Amino acid sequence: MTMILCETVDTSKESEVLPLELDKVSHRYVERFQDIEDDVLRLNFPLEYTIRLGIQYDTPYVNLYLDGNELIFSAHDRDQDGLHIRPYLYNRHGDPKSCKISKEKSAQFFIIPKYFTEGVIEVGDTIEFSYHEQVLDGEERHIRCRRVET
Repeated sequence: MTMILCETVDTSKESEVLPLELDKVSHRYVERFQDIEDDVLRLNFPLEYTIRLGIQYDTPYVNLYLDGNELIFSAHDRDQDGLHIRPYLYNRHGDPKSCKISKEKSAQFFIIPKYFTEGVIEVGDTIEFSYHEQVLDGEERHIRCRRVET
């Protein structure tokens, strides 16, 4: 399945910071996630941004950085302290526990340690993802994530 992207991409997409709940992930991941549920957050990543960032296929990790009160997701090293986080797959419109997930049809989520996001985001927060194009001789393309003040 090929997803066609328009030339004009939404500049931002809202989501919610979720807890990691083992009954809402594929059975493939349950053993890996056991005993860490209280220490991490789950962020469901917009599929279009996964494609634009170039991390839909065969990506072992994404770089995650803090910039003030924003998280930065990048496929490139920004030469600053950060984390390597692995993308996980989930069915956006199906059984969340299903093992029938694929890179072609499934969306991605990330598990982020709470210590890294302390004071920036927490479970229940509304967040906004925004896509930033590559700047010539400047920053590589990346996704920023920030809490939406309500």
